Amino acid sequence: MFPLYRAEQIKRSEPVAAQTVGISMYELMERAGFAAFERLKEMVEPGAHILVCCGSGNNGGDGFVVARQAAIEGYSVTLFQPKFCHSSTDDSSHAKRHGSI
Repeated sequence: MFPLYRAEQIKRSEPVAAQTVGISMYELMERAGFAAFERLKEMVEPGAHILVCCGSGNNGGDGFVVARQAAIEGYSVTLFQPKFCHSSTDDSSHAKRHGSI
């Protein structure tokens, strides 16, 4: 598997993308999570059980948004975050708190 972008490239480009469209980094995370959830709905039957694994950082925050939306829309959700893997950004921590599912 070949990554399209390296992690450091994404970290540099996300603030630029958010600033370009005039939104906060948290709003960018929300939008990414919503987009991922929309794709998930194309792949999984309504009401199915899904497992969302969240690492640290903003990708983990995206996962919390996915899990929250899935629960809101009637999916059975199991959310997993390793104990050693604490949310490392303020935005990710906010998504985790906001998602309390």
